[in-house]
Amino acid sequence: MPRRVLVAMVLSNLEHKSRSLGGVDSVCQMHLDALLNDTSGNDYLIVSFNPANDTSDNGKENRLAPHVRVISYNVKNRNSFAKFIPNVVWQNLQIEMHARKFRPHVVHTHIPSWKIFPSCSSKKITTLHSEAWQSRSSSGFLNSLIFETLLPELGLITSAVVTTVSLDVHKKLSKRPYCRVEFVPNNVNNIYFGVERPQQVRPDVFRFVMTGSLIPRKRVSTAVDIFENAFGGVKGIRLDLIGSTEPSRYMGDLERRASQVGGFRKTRFLGNRSAEEIASIYRSTYCGLFLSASETFGLAPVEMLASGLPLVSTPVGVMKWDRKAFAEFGVLYVDVDDVDGAKRAILQMIKSPPTEEMRRRAREFVLHKYSAEATIGKYLGFYNKV
Repeated sequence: MPRRVLVAMVLSNLEHKSRSLGGVDSVCQMHLDALLNDTSGNDYLIVSFNPANDTSDNGKENRLAPHVRVISYNVKNRNSFAKFIPNVVWQNLQIEMHARKFRPHVVHTHIPSWKIFPSCSSKKITTLHSEAWQSRSSSGFLNSLIFETLLPELGLITSAVVTTVSLDVHKKLSKRPYCRVEFVPNNVNNIYFGVERPQQVRPDVFRFVMTGSLIPRKRVSTAVDIFENAFGGVKGIRLDLIGSTEPSRYMGDLERRASQVGGFRKTRFLGNRSAEEIASIYRSTYCGLFLSASETFGLAPVEMLASGLPLVSTPVGVMKWDRKAFAEFGVLYVDVDDVDGAKRAILQMIKSPPTEEMRRRAREFVLHKYSAEATIGKYLGFYNKV
């Protein structure tokens, strides 16, 4: 029997080709695409929150298909009266309001602190995309206790099913008796599988690329140090950084370092790009670089492999779980914060890159395990069975 399903998700826009902020935003955009193509007969109401906070009309409804409606809000509430309410409380009020009107059979949230109160008329599915300490900046003990511990814990306790994109988190949560826990990995946008790269030749410029938020955990400054200092006198090696360049303390430090030396010579900051633009960049890039210190999943390196890129990576998240297979496909691994190891791996990749056959096998492996068809379809199954 067709069911009414309310999905609360993070969405910066309603068309992933126009903009993607990466991470949860990227995954939710692909989730929305899957719902638009769903033929089960289910009726979907999407309550979305925009992390870029540039939605001009909070609460505006868009009908994207006969069976899919989207009501869009900014993550941060800026209304004159309600702006004094904590954002997560205001977000929960919007979700509850629409749930009462829609009366869904299933509520699926992509943030654990959403829809924390149970309902007799609906079952709840919660997806964990990251651990709290990885996704929020600390704002004091009480703030962290509430937003990193109490509210997410309430969200998990009131869920019929908890899905997580992390095998590590799945192992931890599976020890808890009060909820069913399922591993549903993040999925790779199909656009990356369609990247056609030229045959591997020795180019005049060896361009490496890092993709992701410009935050300390990603070790962006480490990569900049390697390319600007260790490789400063080496011709033909460059680094492109894809990710938000919005003002932050970390970005400010990088900008100050650049100004002190009259600008970086080897590094370009490309800012946020859509999946389509990133795929185009990967088409002409020599190698991917991923030096993150920790990941719940780690979608960026998998997208690079799906695009046919060679890769230098730390063993975190999915790059740890599938390390044996990826190493066989030519991925060079370096330990977290092993700067000398990263230098050696980069030079080794220039000297002896993986073969075309190894990169083809890597792409097929990712397609089999992490395509949208292989992952998001599990959510659709939960909607009809929970």
